[in-house]
Amino acid sequence: MKKFIAVLFVLIMCLNCALAEEALRAYPSPDFDGLSAHYGFEISETGDYTVMSAKANAVEAFFYDRAAAIGGNGLAAFYTALEGSAESGICYPVLKVMHASAKGNDTRYVSFALDGVRYDFSCAAQKAKAGRFTVEELTVFLGSDGMRFIEKLGASDMAAIALYGSDMVVFEAEKRDTYANPKSELLGESLSALKLPEGSPDFGDYAFWTEAEEMFMYASGAKIAFESVHMNMEAAIEPDEDFAVIGKGAKGASIKEMQTLLKDKGYYQAALTTAVNALMIEAVKCAQMEAGLLPTGFGDVRLIAFLNGETVTNEEMGEAETEYDFVSKDAKLSVDRWWTAKSVAATVPQSRISVSDEGNIFLIADGRIESAALQAIALSWEAEAKLTYNGAWVFPAAIYAEAQNGKAFSQTLGMLSRTRLVIVSEVPEYLSEEEGEWKLTIQIGADEFDMMLK
Repeated sequence: MKKFIAVLFVLIMCLNCALAEEALRAYPSPDFDGLSAHYGFEISETGDYTVMSAKANAVEAFFYDRAAAIGGNGLAAFYTALEGSAESGICYPVLKVMHASAKGNDTRYVSFALDGVRYDFSCAAQKAKAGRFTVEELTVFLGSDGMRFIEKLGASDMAAIALYGSDMVVFEAEKRDTYANPKSELLGESLSALKLPEGSPDFGDYAFWTEAEEMFMYASGAKIAFESVHMNMEAAIEPDEDFAVIGKGAKGASIKEMQTLLKDKGYYQAALTTAVNALMIEAVKCAQMEAGLLPTGFGDVRLIAFLNGETVTNEEMGEAETEYDFVSKDAKLSVDRWWTAKSVAATVPQSRISVSDEGNIFLIADGRIESAALQAIALSWEAEAKLTYNGAWVFPAAIYAEAQNGKAFSQTLGMLSRTRLVIVSEVPEYLSEEEGEWKLTIQIGADEFDMMLK
């Protein structure tokens, strides 16, 4: 019996060791080999790329073909894509929404109504021409909340979409076996174009959302905002049925009541009417901003409550606690992935590091680092890193922490700061193509940490 218990104990210890070893492995990301297999994938001179699935490509091509062939007024489509930078290694999912009209809508916010919940997103907007029509190309950043929404949308057979700009433009998407016209077909097929292309990272366990947000805002010039609102709340003024806002589908009496509330509070100065107008939209935006709501220009039950003097609260998702692979007295860090490149850029690509010899390549590992020290840490001499190949060849590695909100690399980690960690080691390029085992060793003070790069 004692021998059995001893054997069992050894097995448990071996299992724990195996699990611990597996947890201390960083995996390459993103999978450029997988992404490059998609039609149209191309990395620009600045390292940027956009790639989408075959279905999303088909939806986009169908949209522009129909816009040119039959006239695009009222045509709309949507799909997901992956955007990123090959130099920084950061990428992020986006939702693309296309809309063609005679003069454009100056859209700044996009809403989807799904199963009694309205999902509101800010977006970046670009305009293009398709014949005599204007096409708005809207890009929505999908964070962790947005990806959960996309899963729900992709599993649905029906959804309503609203674009908020100079007007409220509404569409309905429904999957069908047959479609009456190209407009309904585009929207219906868009519901099947929401899967990211093969080679995308697992965004359910993504460690670089903060950097992805910074990169998107830098590249697009747009802010990121998201709200989800349950539409079954009671309101003093009856909203429309599809989006629970005082907008295009609301009754004239409700619109006039909203204008009256806005006028009583000093936001609206024009004559009362039973139709939404530009002055009302601007008044609603002002009130929404004061209430801490997304300034879409089309008010909902929360704005009505605010105008009636009630407290408006927005539920916010709590930030997930970062799990670290290595904890020392002075710092905590995790290494989440690795890849190879001739250079590596900061999240906001205003700073980059390049190899010193064209015959070499960087092996780059990155993750998160958090200081626990009450003074700055000099990563160039208080910390050390090295790469060992097949247990024999050793290459020095440099440790960097991003600074200036992701604009620069620094070898100084600020007091109690938390930021992106980037470790680079310059190795002969041919070695990166060989089968072999790479071990990353990091030392901070007297504490040492090993990780296998699988």
